[in-house]
Parts: sequence; structure tokens; C-alpha cells
Amino acid sequence: MSNENYLGWGKGAGCQGKVHVLFEKITSQNKKELNQVRSLLQQGISVKAIKSLQEIPKPIETIYFPEKGDVFGTLLKNNPGKEYTHYFKPKRRMIIYGAGTDVPPLANMAVQTGFDVFVWDWRHALLQPDYLPNVSFITDRQSFTHLPGDVVIVMTHVFEVDQDILRHILHDSGLLYLGILGPRKRTKRLLQTTVIPHHIHSPVGLSIGAEGATEIAISIMAEVIARYRVGRCASENYRYIAGGR
Repeated sequence: MSNENYLGWGKGAGCQGKVHVLFEKITSQNKKELNQVRSLLQQGISVKAIKSLQEIPKPIETIYFPEKGDVFGTLLKNNPGKEYTHYFKPKRRMIIYGAGTDVPPLANMAVQTGFDVFVWDWRHALLQPDYLPNVSFITDRQSFTHLPGDVVIVMTHVFEVDQDILRHILHDSGLLYLGILGPRKRTKRLLQTTVIPHHIHSPVGLSIGAEGATEIAISIMAEVIARYRVGRCASENYRYIAGGR
């Protein structure tokens, strides 16, 4: 990366940087440990791994510290300055209730943004990979478990179905974002209240005058990104500014 012409790195950056690449051999032991890490991530649990680099090229010792649960791995030798810390974080999840014609643009954008996307609809004929590629399908809504940090979008367009969904998920703790498609008047009827709780985004998405499925998907993703990048207050400020309110 020190080469400043296009024959080197290819970008003419000349940033004088160096990249050190470490290759680790997969053994039965570290394969078992990595599978354990994957299992924790699927449960929404972050893991910190510390690797001892002092014995290279011998097998590298790694110890794993889950956010919840017991520490596992190989005990590290005490040699400060020769350790590497690697953070494993669960992939963000978006759960979309509904699979109408306005869902594919949203699901596609969420996948491109790095989300694991799950879609539920009572019309199982719509839960097809050719219609909704690269997503997972929820066939049993009652047994599906939401995890802390999930993004949930309710957009079935059927009042009774939306109401039943909200009845089951309103008290789920730790959701990063809960958005309901439709005007606030409809949401108040869904919740049978005159005041929409602060944690519910209604109408879903930033108020940018969106029209059509693609623009609505953009408005939803914009607010979701603002929510996990800069927090609730900032996302509310974006909503306020974009809506001219």
C-alpha cells in the first residue's frame, strides 16, 4: 500500500500503510469453539475473543468471553503486548409481519444493509424464495422468539391481524425498533388508546413524503439506521426535521 501509482494497490492511495495477515489452522478444538461462538451469536449474545500471539507459528491460544454465560477456550499465557482482541457481535435482525407487494423492497434493502430478515405471513404461498430472496420465513408465529435488539415492522394491511400481532409483541423487552405501517389514527385504534407509546414508531419511517413501495422502504430503512447508529433521540430529530414539523 506504499506504492503511489496504479500498478501497486490499484488506487494510487500511497497511504504508506501495512497489512499483517494471520492464517490459523482449523483444528477440531477451535472448530468446536467457533461453533459455540456461532450458537451464542444466534441467541443474540456478543462474544469477546482474546488470542495469544506469543507462540506463533505454534497453535494460537484463544479464550472467549461471552456477554452472558461461561468463559471457554484455552487459557492464555501472561505476556502483555502480544494479544489480539476480536469482538463477535450478533447480526442485526429485522422481523417483518406481512408479505404484501410493499415488503420485497424493504426486505431487499434490509438484507443489503446487513440484516438477517425474517418474514411472516398467513398466506404461506407468498413465503417463497423467488418472491422474497435471501430471507428466512416464519411459519409458526406463536413460537417465534424476538431477541433484544430486533427491529420489528408490522405491515400486514389487515387490521385484525396487526392487532393480534401487537397484542403478542408489545411487551417484548429490548426491541430496538417497533414500527407500524399506517396513519397514527389507525395505530391508536389498533392499540385501543388515545396516546401511542413512545417506543412505537407510527407512522413507520421518516416523514419524507414517500410514495410507493420503494420510497416507503427507503424511509423505513433511514429511520432504522438512524435508530441504531445514533440513538432514539437523534432518530426522532431526523423525523422532526424531515417532516417539517
